[in-house]
Amino acid sequence: MTYLAYCGFDCTKCPIFIATKDNNKNELKNIKHRLEKNNHERMTIEQIKCKGCKSNIIYKYCKECKLRQCAVSKGVITCALCDFKKCSEVEKIYQYNKKIFEQLTKLRENKYNA
Repeated sequence: MTYLAYCGFDCTKCPIFIATKDNNKNELKNIKHRLEKNNHERMTIEQIKCKGCKSNIIYKYCKECKLRQCAVSKGVITCALCDFKKCSEVEKIYQYNKKIFEQLTKLRENKYNA
């Protein structure tokens, strides 16, 4: 299974992914508390567990990601297959991930090994 998100992010570098993979309950609780504080909402451990955005166990906000939803609806394995430089959803992700254009360009150049 690939652990590259549709946007090109390497899920294996995500603390939520790592804690889920390792079944580290203490770290999941710590992450949960930080997320609740930052997002001003209560969450369950199950809502934060994630095995990558192409799995069926997905962090709540990744599951709601419009970019992910678009890629799933189009049936593409990566946004690199689309005209991502003109995509409003990619632009929104850019606010949080300044490397998204670089990541997607590399995926496109590497023949979509997502």
